[in-house]
Amino acid sequence: MTAKHHTVMADGTYMVHGWCLIVAIDGDGGEVLVWQWCAHESRAAYITLFSRIPVPDVPVTDGLRGVRAACRQAWLGTRIQRCPVARAARHARGPDL
Repeated sequence: MTAKHHTVMADGTYMVHGWCLIVAIDGDGGEVLVWQWCAHESRAAYITLFSRIPVPDVPVTDGLRGVRAACRQAWLGTRIQRCPVARAARHARGPDL
Protein backbone atom coordinates (compact mmCIF):
# COMPACT_ATOMS: atom_id res chain seq x y z
CA MET A 1 0.00 0.00 0.00
CA THR A 2 1.26 3.48 -0.83
CA ALA A 3 1.64 6.42 1.56
CA LYS A 4 -1.32 8.70 2.21
CA HIS A 5 -1.73 11.53 -0.30
CA HIS A 6 -3.46 14.86 0.22
CA THR A 7 -5.18 14.85 -3.17
CA VAL A 8 -5.89 11.82 -5.36
CA MET A 9 -7.27 12.32 -8.86
CA ALA A 10 -9.18 9.40 -10.42
CA ASP A 11 -10.38 9.01 -13.99
CA GLY A 12 -10.72 6.53 -16.81
CA THR A 13 -10.00 6.54 -20.51
CA TYR A 14 -11.30 4.18 -23.16
CA MET A 15 -8.85 2.49 -25.50
CA VAL A 16 -9.35 1.58 -29.14
CA HIS A 17 -9.85 -2.12 -28.27
CA GLY A 18 -12.85 -1.21 -26.08
CA TRP A 19 -11.34 -1.67 -22.63
CA CYS A 20 -11.14 1.16 -20.12
CA LEU A 21 -8.02 2.06 -18.15
CA ILE A 22 -8.79 3.67 -14.79
CA VAL A 23 -6.05 5.40 -12.83
CA ALA A 24 -5.53 7.16 -9.54
CA ILE A 25 -2.76 9.74 -9.48
CA ASP A 26 -1.24 11.94 -6.83
CA GLY A 27 -2.82 15.36 -7.27
CA ASP A 28 0.29 17.18 -6.11
CA GLY A 29 3.10 15.46 -8.01
CA GLY A 30 1.25 13.62 -10.79
CA GLU A 31 2.65 10.18 -9.87
CA VAL A 32 0.46 7.25 -10.93
CA LEU A 33 -0.49 5.51 -7.70
CA VAL A 34 -2.56 2.60 -9.02
CA TRP A 35 -4.21 1.60 -12.29
CA GLN A 36 -6.35 -1.21 -13.64
CA TRP A 37 -8.16 -2.38 -16.73
CA CYS A 38 -11.95 -2.72 -16.68
CA ALA A 39 -14.78 -3.22 -19.15
CA HIS A 40 -16.20 0.22 -18.30
CA GLU A 41 -16.05 2.84 -15.58
CA SER A 42 -18.24 1.60 -12.76
CA ARG A 43 -18.64 1.79 -9.01
CA ALA A 44 -17.27 -1.76 -8.65
CA ALA A 45 -14.18 -1.03 -10.79
CA TYR A 46 -13.36 2.12 -8.83
CA ILE A 47 -13.94 0.43 -5.45
CA THR A 48 -11.38 -2.19 -6.45
CA LEU A 49 -8.96 0.56 -7.50
CA PHE A 50 -9.51 2.60 -4.33
CA SER A 51 -9.04 -0.42 -2.06
CA ARG A 52 -5.35 -0.41 -3.02
CA ILE A 53 -4.54 3.10 -1.71
CA PRO A 54 -5.05 4.90 1.63
CA VAL A 55 -7.93 7.33 2.03
CA PRO A 56 -6.84 10.72 0.66
CA ASP A 57 -7.78 14.04 2.23
CA VAL A 58 -9.54 15.04 -1.00
CA PRO A 59 -10.40 12.76 -3.95
CA VAL A 60 -10.86 14.64 -7.24
CA THR A 61 -13.08 13.10 -9.93
CA ASP A 62 -14.93 14.01 -13.12
CA GLY A 63 -18.17 13.77 -11.15
CA LEU A 64 -19.69 10.78 -12.92
CA ARG A 65 -21.94 8.62 -10.75
CA GLY A 66 -19.80 5.45 -10.65
CA VAL A 67 -16.67 7.11 -9.33
CA ARG A 68 -18.62 9.32 -6.90
CA ALA A 69 -20.46 6.31 -5.48
CA ALA A 70 -17.17 4.40 -5.16
CA CYS A 71 -15.56 7.32 -3.30
CA ARG A 72 -18.47 7.47 -0.89
CA GLN A 73 -18.35 3.72 -0.27
CA ALA A 74 -14.58 3.14 -0.16
CA TRP A 75 -13.67 6.36 1.61
CA LEU A 76 -16.64 7.01 3.88
CA GLY A 77 -16.96 10.64 4.97
CA THR A 78 -14.32 12.01 2.60
CA ARG A 79 -15.21 15.28 0.87
CA ILE A 80 -15.19 14.74 -2.92
CA GLN A 81 -13.99 17.53 -5.20
CA ARG A 82 -15.32 17.59 -8.74
CA CYS A 83 -12.68 18.46 -11.32
CA PRO A 84 -13.38 21.97 -12.65
CA VAL A 85 -11.94 21.08 -16.09
CA ALA A 86 -14.29 18.10 -16.48
CA ARG A 87 -17.22 20.20 -15.27
CA ALA A 88 -16.46 22.97 -17.78
CA ALA A 89 -16.03 20.52 -20.65
CA ARG A 90 -19.33 18.81 -19.88
CA HIS A 91 -21.08 22.18 -19.63
CA ALA A 92 -19.57 23.37 -22.95
CA ARG A 93 -20.85 20.28 -24.79
CA GLY A 94 -24.39 21.04 -23.72
CA PRO A 95 -27.21 18.74 -22.60
CA ASP A 96 -27.69 17.02 -25.98
CA LEU A 97 -24.17 15.53 -26.19
